[in-house]
Amino acid sequence: MHATITAATLTAVLLLGDSPTNRAQLANPETVIYDFAHERYLVSNMSSGDIVEIDHDGSYNVFNSDLSSVYGMTIVDNTLYVSSNDPSRDGIVGFDLTTTLQVVYWDVTTPQGATA
Repeated sequence: MHATITAATLTAVLLLGDSPTNRAQLANPETVIYDFAHERYLVSNMSSGDIVEIDHDGSYNVFNSDLSSVYGMTIVDNTLYVSSNDPSRDGIVGFDLTTTLQVVYWDVTTPQGATA
């Protein structure tokens, strides 16, 4: 089960652990999703590519920093899928929610000669 969060809920989540250090980890946040299995919020950052986790007590940690740009997220089973605009992985990237390691990558770049 997963839920995408509204702007009002995002504001509340960000205020839970509001400090200069925590705010620095959120470089242009784009999507927030709640991971029920691990009881944490996951926040994608467009500018840094980091995916930050915010746990129930408001602690911020980097879930994954392998990508340079992340847009949108969804959870299916134990995998977090993100849309990546990283030059080396332009497409859909999946991360194991327990280990945080990449488990899948689908290249969805535009075929040569096609228009996007």
